[in-house]
Amino acid sequence: MFNNFEAISNDSRSGTGVFRGLKRHTSYNTGEYCAYTWHDFGVPAEGEFVTVTADAVGNKAFETYANSGNSLDYHPLWGGAHYLRETNDDGPWETSAADIYEQGLETSNFILSQANKGVKTWRTIEQEHEENLLLKMVYLGGYIKVYNTSLFNQWLLTQSDTVQAAVRNARREMREATNWRPEYLAIIITDPREAMFGPRGQDDHNWINNIQQIG
Repeated sequence: MFNNFEAISNDSRSGTGVFRGLKRHTSYNTGEYCAYTWHDFGVPAEGEFVTVTADAVGNKAFETYANSGNSLDYHPLWGGAHYLRETNDDGPWETSAADIYEQGLETSNFILSQANKGVKTWRTIEQEHEENLLLKMVYLGGYIKVYNTSLFNQWLLTQSDTVQAAVRNARREMREATNWRPEYLAIIITDPREAMFGPRGQDDHNWINNIQQIG
């Protein structure tokens, strides 16, 4: 199940270290004008993690999004030998509200790197998870943001014929850099459902009320 994690763990370029943090549960509430994030903290928990040097993980090379709401961001490890995704609220110390006072810690599938600003937590991108997202992108539509064309093309060659064909036939648009993100190539995969139901429309209105008699 964790083939990439095992490969990284067994690579001579990786190491191990014991790390400690506070277990926490993050919850979100939406008010009338803004959203609130709240953290409940529990007990300290420690575990042994696989580690890599900070310079072993490159800048984000590309991102994949499916219209199902699933997404993956790809950061190359060791020049693209493997890919990692940055954790947000799914790191090893993030847990359910009922578990924040339990000292056990799950360390499988997590990779830690250290930089001047502290420890960064990553997850390996495993084949099963990746294939599931890419199939949803093909059959439900989606898009890809490409920041590093060379790495993306190398990665694409390892994917199925179905995924390669979908990307090859997709529409492409260059998006200019802004104050908060670099320039990227947008690869837009059309949602096949639009052929039957048309565009979703504002607030999904066109699909909610589009009931068709077919027999």
